[in-house]
Amino acid sequence: MLTTDAIAGTNIVTAAYSGSIGTEEMEHLRSTVQQVIDREGSVRLLTEFGDIEPGRIEPKAWIEDLRMTGILGDIEKMAVVAGAAWLQKWTELAGGLIPGEVETFDAGQRDEARDWLRS
Repeated sequence: MLTTDAIAGTNIVTAAYSGSIGTEEMEHLRSTVQQVIDREGSVRLLTEFGDIEPGRIEPKAWIEDLRMTGILGDIEKMAVVAGAAWLQKWTELAGGLIPGEVETFDAGQRDEARDWLRS
């Protein structure tokens, strides 16, 4: 499941992952991110990985999906909140493709990640 939300009054979009992810959920994320970019000129992403099925989401495919839609260049900052060690590699990959800043936060540090995005 992928839950997407835009934080009112900011250019922050949240994307919370757990389990597997469907096409409609990815389309909703892209649409929400594009709306924020159109309104604000850039976006800051708060990505949270809960109890996910690593075989059901390929981080490189997710990045490629955002690249193909032209969104990567408009990401100002991205915070990755996760407990899984394999996501460190995902963050390194994202950091190499996104022109903005990327930071990793441990599970349970959502508030700190949101504060970092707002700074």
